[in-house]
Amino acid sequence: GLLWLDFLFICIATFSIFFYIYKKYRKILLPGLVLKILHLFESQIETAFKVLRMDLKDLALYTIELYNEYFRRAFEKTQKRILFLPQCLRSAKCLAPATPNGIKCLKCGRCKIASIIDCAKKLGYDVYVVTGGTMVRRLISKLKPEGIVGVGCLYEVKEGLKLCYMNKIPAQGVVLLKDGCIETDVDLLELFEALSLGRHISTRYQ
Repeated sequence: GLLWLDFLFICIATFSIFFYIYKKYRKILLPGLVLKILHLFESQIETAFKVLRMDLKDLALYTIELYNEYFRRAFEKTQKRILFLPQCLRSAKCLAPATPNGIKCLKCGRCKIASIIDCAKKLGYDVYVVTGGTMVRRLISKLKPEGIVGVGCLYEVKEGLKLCYMNKIPAQGVVLLKDGCIETDVDLLELFEALSLGRHISTRYQ
């Protein structure tokens, strides 16, 4: 019992040090080690954040940064890639139909999705505008991609990267600038940087 408590204390203390370095210096150190600690003691770490009245959003953002850095080198070597976009990026006036593989963009120009799809396809991605996590899991199982880029709200991206981690699929996550059920937004430069990792094609959003 005492040995376990000592181990728990050491791990949480170690995690706290790396989190402090991230917050103060914006540096991600030893992501593989920190993710192992996080997966072992996620509930205890979240409880510690609540007790100390620290923002759980900061923890989620740090977790996403850890995954992105952990996967980066392996992701750069992947060829068969998928981009998952959330349907909430659509315009409120969107008329695109739903299909078993997601929303089929009509390229009406009312939102950013059409230009993102065009750019991603030039970089060799298959693109899916998905309606939720269940569809994402089904498409991953069906298509078996080597690499994934996922866009979504904070906690969707965090859980998606965790899914990729558990299934050993290199991935990159991009968090929406604005949450919501419709007409959300994404930083196109941040997304392009993620998409272009390991690609040597000069492409720009229009």
